[in-house]
Parts: sequence; structure tokens; C-alpha cells
Amino acid sequence: MSIKKMIENPHNTYKKYRSEWDFLAESYEGGKDYIGDAIVDSHSISAGGEQLKLISSSHLFRHKKERTDDYKNRVKMSYYYNFCAPIVDIYTNHLFKNPIIEDWGNIKKIIEYRKENVDRMDSSIYEFRKEISDLAQIYGQMYVITDVPSQSGRTIMTAQDEIDNDMFPYFTAFHPQDVINWALDSFGKPYWVLVQETHDSNENPFTYDESTKPNIRYRLWTRTEWILVDGEGGEIARGTHGLGMVPITCFTNKKSKKMRNFLGISALADIAYISRDIYNSCSELKQILRDQTFAILTLQGSTGEYSEVSVGTSKALLYPPERTAPAYISPAPSNAEMQFKHIDRQVSAIFRLAKLEGASAEFKGQSATQESGVAKAYDFNETNQALSDKADNLQDGEMKMWRTFGAWKGIDFDGSVIYPKEFSIQSLNADLDEAEKSIKLNIGNMFNVEIKKAIIKKKFPRIPETMINKMVKELEDTEGKTEGSRLVDRILNKEKSAVTPTQAENKEG
Repeated sequence: MSIKKMIENPHNTYKKYRSEWDFLAESYEGGKDYIGDAIVDSHSISAGGEQLKLISSSHLFRHKKERTDDYKNRVKMSYYYNFCAPIVDIYTNHLFKNPIIEDWGNIKKIIEYRKENVDRMDSSIYEFRKEISDLAQIYGQMYVITDVPSQSGRTIMTAQDEIDNDMFPYFTAFHPQDVINWALDSFGKPYWVLVQETHDSNENPFTYDESTKPNIRYRLWTRTEWILVDGEGGEIARGTHGLGMVPITCFTNKKSKKMRNFLGISALADIAYISRDIYNSCSELKQILRDQTFAILTLQGSTGEYSEVSVGTSKALLYPPERTAPAYISPAPSNAEMQFKHIDRQVSAIFRLAKLEGASAEFKGQSATQESGVAKAYDFNETNQALSDKADNLQDGEMKMWRTFGAWKGIDFDGSVIYPKEFSIQSLNADLDEAEKSIKLNIGNMFNVEIKKAIIKKKFPRIPETMINKMVKELEDTEGKTEGSRLVDRILNKEKSAVTPTQAENKEG
């Protein structure tokens, strides 16, 4: 009965953030789930048997005076510029560009049997790490439960029996939406955790039933045992373990000050909302442009006074001479200009929040080429620190996870896993250049100039700063005049024309 109460009354933190986690996941995934359907009436979601707060079916907000049909059409025409996925992917890829130093210590022998299948889903250690990094950044935290396969019906007597039956510990990743209830002690360690497990009920293809819903079960983990129950709290199975702790590890992107050991802060916490604002602004901008193109014609008098009321480019409209000439009414062009500027500012804000664009020049009123060495060093340190903090949190979570792994075999893990602490920002800038191309939006002139400078420095590291600035200026002057040419090709051409024979000899040397 108490487990049923836990299911029907999720943790307050879960109830508060459940819809937020769904929103963050949809912001990263984009596509159909983000745009949604134009269902005007809101609906509720169920979490552990409890109806949570109402949420909208689409992230596109409806105007108060907008008709239902107009809103539905606007949802159908909407498009989502996904800034969230590139930011998370760039950080994850950059975190794992340099090798992670592993010393497996006293679990080395076991790792040999598990390293290519750490989750019994054929994920290698490397794949599992990257997945956890992505999801921790999206949600703010990810949970990993370390378990061992059930020995039911199997006799394990020797080490070879363990190998033959794959009886080594493994990891199961749980999204925050599936960790529905818990209790922590004064040190932030769980007394117990209740997780939701979903399985497909149509296991046998010859008895397939289209009306069958997924089978949702709940597993309660305590410091001494686990209990598996159905949706009504009825016990299905149970078992004991001698760990003396709940075998769950919380990976965080950034530790929350509210619940330090069991809640994190998403890398998209603010970015996702700005991205949603851009999504709505783009839809409203498109509506303004459509209203400008298909403006409403206003006429004085009744329809019988006009020879033709169906007006087109190949038709003429005769109106009584005593009446005011017909005119079109449409939104003021300044509305569209304001939307363009607003979208541009929001895009810059996204990259600034992600620490992927230095903000120092913006505060000083200088151009990017006039930035001082101190300002550039500040930008480097800010980005490098953001990456280093993420690496520290991943390293901390992984060490806890491997200690739990060893505990299942009665081993006190004495090895180490060390993540990089210094990162190549030049390489990061190259990744951002790719993101800029894929997003196909103008991020801003200062950012574009820095991207071009980074490419030039990478291609020609010995060229003086003055020559780099000259090449960037010439690139800016010829922007758009050489259609179809790539930025790197234009840089190469400029370098050939700009470098003097003496400099060319030095370069060859």
C-alpha cells in the first residue's frame, strides 16, 4: 500500500519539473514533437497516476484575438530553428575530442568483459559516456542505476559460469521523467528511490494486439533490497543486495543549489525559452509578411456600385468618382523590421548564454578586430571554464558509478577516470562555424568576423595579426560578390594576393 502511495504521489520536485523536462527534450529534438498539433484546448499529463499541470499542445502561442482556424493554419506553417541541439552537440563533441585517461585498477579484469556492452544494449563505455553527457546537458541531470543480471534459473559456481551467463554488473540510464519519487538523508544520499520501467506488452508477434498498451512497472530501490510492483502497487518480484546504499548515480550538467546531490541545471535552462521566443517571432514575422502580400482591399459603398469586385493583377476596378479611391490595409512595414531586429538580438543572446560568443567587445563598443588581448583572454577563460566544469561533473559522476560497479562484486574500486581540463578553443570555433552553416541564420557581424579570423589563423598560423585583419576586411568587402565560392577558398585566394614574397619565403621555412 505504501508503494502505491509513492506512485500516486510523486516527489514535489518531480511534479514541479516534469513538464519542464519534457519541454527541454522537445527543444533539443525539434521536429513534429516541438511544433505539435494545433489543438486549441490544453490537456493534462499523468505522472505516476497523478494529473500534473495543464500544458499546451504546441509551443506556438495563440493571440487573444486570433480565430481558431487562423491559429491552426499558423501552426501548420510554422518552422523551428533548432539552436538547442547544435549547442549541446558541440559541447559534447568537444568534451570527448581528447582522450579520457582510464586506470581500471582492481576491476580491470571485469571491465574486459563489459566494456563493449556496459548497458546490455551493446553500448561501449565511450558511447554510454557521450549519451549521458548529452542527456545531462539537456535535462540538467541524468540517473544511472547499476545492477546485476538476475540469477533466476541459473547456477553460478565458477568465474567461467559468470562469463558464460554474462553475470557482470551493468548500467541502466534513467531520464528524470522516470525517477518519480525518492527520499534523501541529511547528506544528500538516498534512503530509497522509486523508478518507472516501461516494457512493450506485445512480445509475441503471433498474439499481437493493437489495443495493448505499454506495460508500466515500478521498481523500489532501498539500501538493502529492491521490489518490483505493477501500476497498482502489487508485488511482482523482490530481491536483496548487500551494498548498503541505493545503487543510483546522479550525473549533473551543473549542480543545483536547491538540491545539490540529486538535481542539476540544464545547459538549455534559459536558451530553450529564448529559442521558443524566436520560434514564435518567426511565425509572427511570417504572418506580417503574408498580410503585407495579401493585403485587404477597402471600398466605400455597396457591391452593386462597382463593376467588378474580384480584383486581380489582370482586372480593373471601376469605382464611383465621388468616392474615395480604394486602398489596401496591411500591417506597417516597421513591425516586420522590429521583428527582424528582435530575432537577431535573441540569436546573439543564445550564443552568449552558451558561452560560445565572447561578449567583451559588445560592452566596450569596439569592433571584433579591435579587441584587446585581455578581452580575448577573458573570453577564452570563460569558454574554457564552462567546458572544464562540465568535465568535472562528468568525472565526479563516473567515479561514483564505477565505485558502485565494483561494490556489486565486493570490490572497493581503487582506479581512476580523468577527464580533460584544458580545451582547444580554436577547434571549438571551427565547430561553431559548422553550426553557423547548418543553422543558416546571420548570428551577427562581430561573431562572423571572429569565425573568419579563426579559420585564417588555423590555416596560416605564422601570418601577423595585421595581415589577418587586412584579409578579413577584404573578405568582408567582397562578401556576396563571388557567388558559389567557399569561405576557405576565398581565404586561400586572399592569402596568395596579400602575402609578400619575403613573407612567403618565411612561411615556406
